[in-house]
Amino acid sequence: GPFQELNRHYHNNPYHNFQHAVDTTNVMAWLVCLPRTRQILPDLYVYVLLIAALVHDLDHPGTDNQWEIKTQSERAQRYQNVAVLEHHSLDLALELLQQPEYDLFAHLPPRDRKEALKLLALTVLATDFSMHRTFLQELETHLNTHRRLNTADPEFLSLLARTLIKAADISNTS
Repeated sequence: GPFQELNRHYHNNPYHNFQHAVDTTNVMAWLVCLPRTRQILPDLYVYVLLIAALVHDLDHPGTDNQWEIKTQSERAQRYQNVAVLEHHSLDLALELLQQPEYDLFAHLPPRDRKEALKLLALTVLATDFSMHRTFLQELETHLNTHRRLNTADPEFLSLLARTLIKAADISNTS
């Protein structure tokens, strides 16, 4: 099934392995099931965040983006030195989702599927730690310019989704 296929695409790295994906997914499940989070997040976001947690490091080679860039790897060139490993994992996840037997979004109506694919890309790419400072500035700006949180605001939901994936991703090490 799909989960065995995902496992097959993780390497036996000391950290970025299937165990890390499962740990990240477990923490994500805990985060999205918190009562306040459940009140805020639409079901589609919950579903996509769980999948993003599973796929966010697919086919991770055990190096980091800086190594990929400095060695001018094929991946670095393909993704123009931007979120190299995250883009690679996302592309592999999207390839798998195109196969009917692994399409975890097949049951979604076309509009929801399109939104799910966008959210998957947004959240997987949010795990690129080089963009952490920029993300924090975006979050701070949003919180400072919106006196009241509008939990239905797509911008707020985007920030929340990216916050959750980042928290789940580093949970084991922190």
